[in-house]
Amino acid sequence: MNRHKPKRNRGVILTPEGWQKLQQAKLEGEIREKSGSKYTLEEISERAGLTSNTVAKILTNQEGVDKRTLVYYSWRLT
Repeated sequence: MNRHKPKRNRGVILTPEGWQKLQQAKLEGEIREKSGSKYTLEEISERAGLTSNTVAKILTNQEGVDKRTLVYYSWRLT
């Protein structure tokens, strides 16, 4: 008899406004720190203090992440 509870989906994604703010902050950082060159996933991961997998979820805005993680990441970009 299998009594496992179904896994709850607690992840959140950015709102359209939040997505725009994130992209703007990322672009400004790339211009300021890298002369317009794009950040690599590893650079963003190191800067934010998050795993590359979590950063990828945030950047694709398709798969939810923990709300506290998303807030933490957003503050680390500014």
